Amino acid sequence: MLLNDWNDVNFVIGTNPKDLIEIKFDIQSTDTAHGLNAYMNTLMNSNEIINGFNLRKVTQYWPY
Repeated sequence: MLLNDWNDVNFVIGTNPKDLIEIKFDIQSTDTAHGLNAYMNTLMNSNEIINGFNLRKVTQYWPY
């Protein structure tokens, strides 16, 4: 989903040392961090998979 919608933004999906799933974005590769934030807010509130796994955002860890 992210790759289809934001194919011009570099990002990585992985886990951190606590085995939590992380999605990190190269903020330099996006035209608007505000638009990306709005997209992720909508995704967090409307995606069944995210809601099913009770995933939450921690925006200070998004940039890399």
